[in-house]
Amino acid sequence: MKARGTIIIMLLLLLLMAQIPWACSASNGTVVVETNPNLELFGVLYILAFNGSDPFIVAPPEYVKDVLTYFGPYKSHEAVKFVQTLVDKSLPQY
Repeated sequence: MKARGTIIIMLLLLLLMAQIPWACSASNGTVVVETNPNLELFGVLYILAFNGSDPFIVAPPEYVKDVLTYFGPYKSHEAVKFVQTLVDKSLPQY
């Protein structure tokens, strides 16, 4: 019975120790928000490929408009054409 109590105490200590890195990293009070550049690039290519009218584009309309305005000259780029080939045009939404 004493061994069981010792094991429980050890497990509780391990659980407590596992929380220490979280406590240390959260103590400085800063949060860093970043966007993965690869995902951002794919999002821009997708918006260009479908002229911002695809039902799967869930970005705010202002962002879509800004992307189309700023990157519009690159609509004929081979990367945009490649993204267009990734979607099956026989799907109901296309």
